[in-house]
Amino acid sequence: MKPYYLFQLDPAPGTSHFLVRINRGLEIVSQLRTKLSGLALPVYSLDLPEGGGKVALTPDRIVRHEPGWVILQDDAGKEYRYPEV
Repeated sequence: MKPYYLFQLDPAPGTSHFLVRINRGLEIVSQLRTKLSGLALPVYSLDLPEGGGKVALTPDRIVRHEPGWVILQDDAGKEYRYPEV
């Protein structure tokens, strides 16, 4: 069985204690790359806010950081604000 996706948690009431910063998630995936074969490595993904859809979460997806927010970009270049814990 291949673990296809590893999703960044969607912010929702009562789940804040499970949230991991996006940069930390990227670090975890980077560490997994050194331990797992490509077949066993899930795609780190995020469901963009406002119906932006699911995207693979890679360092180049991050446009900038603002206080309390990470600004992400979809494939079409549209920017989305994602809360940073």
